[in-house]
Amino acid sequence: MLPRRKILVDAALISRVQRTLWGLENFSWFGSDAEQGLNALLEELEWLWKQDPFICAEFEELYASPYADMPVRIGNKERAMMWRNPVGIPAGFTKDGRGAETLMHGLRIGCLELGTAPFFPQSGNPEPSFWTDYSLSDNGVFYTLNRFGFNTRHGIIPLAHRIWDLRDTSECAVTPLIVSIGPNKIALEEYEENRNLAGLIRHLMLSCAVILPALREGDALQINVSSPNTAGLRNLLNRVLELLQCFMQELRALAKICGCPEPVVILKLSPDMPDDDIRQSATAATLCGVAILETFNTTVDVGIKARYGITEAGGVGGDPLRELAEAKLGVIMDEIDKWNLDIDVIACGGITEPEHALARLAMHPRVKAVQINSGIYKKGFWLIKDTLAAIHASRAV
Repeated sequence: MLPRRKILVDAALISRVQRTLWGLENFSWFGSDAEQGLNALLEELEWLWKQDPFICAEFEELYASPYADMPVRIGNKERAMMWRNPVGIPAGFTKDGRGAETLMHGLRIGCLELGTAPFFPQSGNPEPSFWTDYSLSDNGVFYTLNRFGFNTRHGIIPLAHRIWDLRDTSECAVTPLIVSIGPNKIALEEYEENRNLAGLIRHLMLSCAVILPALREGDALQINVSSPNTAGLRNLLNRVLELLQCFMQELRALAKICGCPEPVVILKLSPDMPDDDIRQSATAATLCGVAILETFNTTVDVGIKARYGITEAGGVGGDPLRELAEAKLGVIMDEIDKWNLDIDVIACGGITEPEHALARLAMHPRVKAVQINSGIYKKGFWLIKDTLAAIHASRAV
């Protein structure tokens, strides 16, 4: 592919670029070694954007959509993000920001979410903690399974440095960032002992103090209390109103002290929550000034796992999650309509084809955007491009 054009790069470089692009087009090789595969991919994406401008142009020619500029405002009346377009990548794909330049500029996504990153380094759960597969019980059904557990080699400080670097890159100026934060295991263990939310909030404020100066106006912080892979984390949703009241109060005070704009705040919800808890969370988030709900991440539903023959521990994403995610999103939409809640929604979970994204966006006017993760492992980066084309076509009708 590359040698067609006359460029001054050596054969070894050409070979590496070809291997990189082949890997991006053939995600199915991940399989049960998906964690190592993802790390290798992120290293290649990081490397790719530092090379000759022609190499970057080759990547863009393959994957960048001509319909990338479809701006969408997401938030409430007081605070909002402005996405470049309605298709983003959620937390979990690049936890530490590796490859961010390639993802933001080369793919022309609407928004990139980094993390989830706790303040202190921690190992997460034992490996292997991430893999991809096709269900044996239902041919063609693709799923991902992860049990990362907020694993981070260096904590949140290097991520903040990387964000500073991104903001110095003009090519990334049109793409907003979301930074997903969550508590370390030690903070959750202390909370389980004393049930003191204030201590947990102080821990989250450590992350906010590091990240806030690196964000620009219109970027967002996402509070991740919905991951199934960190013991006790989802229990915090039982006290969601108290949690959000305390968090928002401390965040506003911290922003003033730092002289930083108050970021847009996003709450990520779990698809395994009972319907009443989902309704309460949507209302509580609106009352506390949260601007956006992110719905949903992975499921540990035993019925879904049994249906698709998934026996390993961890959260399931991909095709098996889609029906549940759509049903739970309907619960949120009903609550928004019932109480006229001023809050927008980013929909994710089980989006592995362009028509899935279209269906999610059509569910309600307040569903403003989608995020795609598992679908990338199924279809490659082509899915981003194809989804943007489908959205553009639907709006042209």
